[in-house]
Amino acid sequence: MKKNMNYNFEALLERIKDAHLKTDGYEKLRESISNIKGNTFITGTGGSYAVASFAKSVLKNEIEGQVSVLKPRDVLFENIDYIDNIIGFSYSGKSPSIKNAVSRDIQNKIIITADGERAKLKMLGADIVDYGFGKKSFISIGSSIVPMSMLLRYGLGINAKEIIAICAEFIKKSLEFETNNIYDKNKILEVFGDARTYTPYNILESNIIESGMMPVIKHEKNDYSHGRSILNYNFRNSNGIYLINEKTSQDEILVNNFLPKFYNNLTVVESENVGITGEFELAVKSMFITKEMAKIANIDLSNVNYPEDVRDIYSFDELSNN
Repeated sequence: MKKNMNYNFEALLERIKDAHLKTDGYEKLRESISNIKGNTFITGTGGSYAVASFAKSVLKNEIEGQVSVLKPRDVLFENIDYIDNIIGFSYSGKSPSIKNAVSRDIQNKIIITADGERAKLKMLGADIVDYGFGKKSFISIGSSIVPMSMLLRYGLGINAKEIIAICAEFIKKSLEFETNNIYDKNKILEVFGDARTYTPYNILESNIIESGMMPVIKHEKNDYSHGRSILNYNFRNSNGIYLINEKTSQDEILVNNFLPKFYNNLTVVESENVGITGEFELAVKSMFITKEMAKIANIDLSNVNYPEDVRDIYSFDELSNN
């Protein structure tokens, strides 16, 4: 029997516990990334791109070298002469775009996946890190939060009990968060983020668009301030989500003075923590926000009903043209 969205969210904390206490997924991850030296590309697509974004936030302070997060297709066109490592995130272990990205002539290749056996067959020449979690859900729920929790544990240098306690706290607070009727099928959702909130920023966009809920426009806060705000004068049919991890004077001006003129429904989502812990806190909260939106929209994030022609292009392989 297929597990629905509610089941997968209710099981999230138990799956985090199992991943940290009953598998060697974290040890594999720690061993693999602790040996990385030099310039590094990190890549993923869909929900895995959000995980890749968080990996950059964690690893940019851990690796001696430049760390960049790219879409898989962008990797195909980049100059790789100065790149020593590529880390690919693929929940399924079979994504053609990730396979193509890691096929480039880069010395050290790592695939972080929920399906290590499949990845061994598809991602030839790569070091496979199986994080010991493989529960089926179309929109990545546990398969996003579990590897992010492992990355946070690595970045903070804490043990399994401590990361589980952090996750339990963030899940509890996410369940208590008021979403203020963000979903409206007749509106556009505009999401505001910055370098400290790219992970939740990408979770919101990916989950909402890939489930067909409503259109989403992402605004990097400086870009919005540098001219994109003109849209609000011409189109006033949007709801907004504003993400804050370490509040700045720009946040104060936009949230308190500017944006209320244009948005009847502006939901501010601010972390209580800072740095990578704050970013992870917002990632968990964003996942639960999309759940509440999906309930109103009558969409099951774990079993999205896609038309057949949408499925036909889902696994397009650029290098083989099929």
